[in-house]
Amino acid sequence: MIYKKHLGDPAQLFQLLDKNNDGRITKEDLQLLLERFGVPGAASNSVSKYIFQQLDANHNGIIETSDLANADIVISL
Repeated sequence: MIYKKHLGDPAQLFQLLDKNNDGRITKEDLQLLLERFGVPGAASNSVSKYIFQQLDANHNGIIETSDLANADIVISL
């Protein structure tokens, strides 16, 4: 699994993923980050789905800054 020491602060990670600064991260954005950290395609898809289940509070398919409240819990896994 990806550990917090690799990802750092959730707010900084969010800014890294939010390339167009619209305050939103898609599953595809997250999957690309996971692949950059060496998680293979099928596994990165599964992990991104899990992370979205944990963070996407309103289940709109997008992680927004307001969804970061549980980020420390998920990243610590």
